Amino acid sequence: EEPFQASDWIGRGKQYKDVPASVSAAFLRELTPPDNIRALYPAPTLSVMDILEIHLPEVSPALTSTKANAWFYTSRPGNVSSDKIWELLTSHSLPPKGVLARVRDAASQQWLDGAQSIQDPRRRADLCLPLWAISVLEDLTKMANIRGQWKTAKWALNQSLGQAAELSRVFPSVQAVLRDVGWNADTQHGSWIFPTYMFAPLLKTVMLTDDVTQCAVNYLQEQLAQNPVASFAHHLAPSRAYNILEKIANKKRLLSDGKLPGILRAAENAVNQNPNVQVWVPIFRPPADSGHQQILRVDFGTSTIDYGDSLPDWSPPTVVLRGVQMWLKVRFPKRTFSYSGRTIVCGVQRDGVSCIPASLNAFASVALGDELWTPETRELIRVKLFRQLV
Repeated sequence: EEPFQASDWIGRGKQYKDVPASVSAAFLRELTPPDNIRALYPAPTLSVMDILEIHLPEVSPALTSTKANAWFYTSRPGNVSSDKIWELLTSHSLPPKGVLARVRDAASQQWLDGAQSIQDPRRRADLCLPLWAISVLEDLTKMANIRGQWKTAKWALNQSLGQAAELSRVFPSVQAVLRDVGWNADTQHGSWIFPTYMFAPLLKTVMLTDDVTQCAVNYLQEQLAQNPVASFAHHLAPSRAYNILEKIANKKRLLSDGKLPGILRAAENAVNQNPNVQVWVPIFRPPADSGHQQILRVDFGTSTIDYGDSLPDWSPPTVVLRGVQMWLKVRFPKRTFSYSGRTIVCGVQRDGVSCIPASLNAFASVALGDELWTPETRELIRVKLFRQLV
């Protein structure tokens, strides 16, 4: 493929959907902000407390009917410094996210047709800016969204500190929780990397996401691995192991040696090391089932299967149970396991959002000696988990 030559493509009446990779790469370079602009972005490690204090523009709630093409100009951008461009982009409210999405979609064809600069139609008196200003506006919109998440999390945390005595005894202030947390820093959990703001929901009274649950389970697995006695006696499956067991409930062929999922192979390795091991499986009942977390245990020492639930009136996880029973029947044919029902001790929630922390705590209280979750320690356990994950 020949290298990109602007004279062969720009303003030649071509359609962007038909261009080769070299032309696409040239367009992406036009939309990439230079390093001296990106150096003006708030550092990801800047603390949450500090990001809430510095100036950053907010996203405008106003609707606009301006067409995306009205943003583009064939004239060259104004000859101004990066600092001046940053000042212009951050001194006014940001366009709504939907507007920026349409501008981004239009940019490739506009560039191919000869556009060299942009100008926000809301402020015609401003200078024309380079095309990469689109990317800066998108980045600023993401920053505004993240800062908004931290703002609501800080408010919720402040409310909890005034109402939850258990929490305020351990964490006396908002600063004690947030002061050393980078607002957009990366955190590693096993093979996954997530930004700190993903864990902000732990500071609010909301249902936790699948990713947060995944990281919480990974943290418990790491704690288990650091305790030789506990890790010999207990095996905690990953947060999505229940998906495998649901498939096995209907597909016995997944249990052959050649097709056995790695999650179950790891559990069987734990059984080989300790024939009396307890295998624990977090179970999430999907939104069609109203969304609820439970915990299941296979005790190889007593040959029993049971589960725990922070809502006693909920039905048992029948599909996962069927998958577990199929796994045990095929892979351990000489053993007989009985079902004991809901016998794992689990804190009883009084809200609609605590099933994940409470069910994981049921495992931690048995395997790691943690204090049992209660409604009174709800906020404290969430904030402790937040601190552990960030």
